[in-house]
Amino acid sequence: MAMYYEVGLTIGGAKSITTVDTNFIPAKDWKAAVEYVMSVSKETYPDYDVEFEFVKEYRIEDEPKDLGYVHCADSKWEM
Repeated sequence: MAMYYEVGLTIGGAKSITTVDTNFIPAKDWKAAVEYVMSVSKETYPDYDVEFEFVKEYRIEDEPKDLGYVHCADSKWEM
């Protein structure tokens, strides 16, 4: 099972929620997810105060290992 985290921050007084999926970011637990989001936010917004608010943790299915060949469906769009 993979994990999915929602990390709530306040950046310069503005509320923000950043999602972290362990299928994409190699965060081993909620602490690593929070550290990752905090470090990226501080690098992105160096002139603002970045404050931790909350973290939510969810279990999700792992990404499929092998889907085989995935072909295009009919690309006809109707308006």
